[in-house]
Amino acid sequence: MGMNKRPRNAVDEAIEAVDGPTKASFLLRVSSAAIQNWRRDGRMPTDTPEARDRIRLLARASGVSALRLAGLDDGADAPAAPVGEGPQRPTGGSSGSSP
Repeated sequence: MGMNKRPRNAVDEAIEAVDGPTKASFLLRVSSAAIQNWRRDGRMPTDTPEARDRIRLLARASGVSALRLAGLDDGADAPAAPVGEGPQRPTGGSSGSSP
């Protein structure tokens, strides 16, 4: 890496997935400066309902986990489930007894 290069993070991945910072700023209705700050910080703010809505919107549009965008998960363990799908739960009856 060059002297001014920083490691890529979840915000970088999401922004590139939506075709760059200009489109991301339009999609999320924020300034280009806000996008650059999030990229530098490696996470998006979570302090207001609007901020959390932006995380969900970018997660849906990019396929990057909302938890990763919020800086709450580094994504190292496993790939994120597609947005709108949680962990898969078994359906139907079970042959064992329940606790």
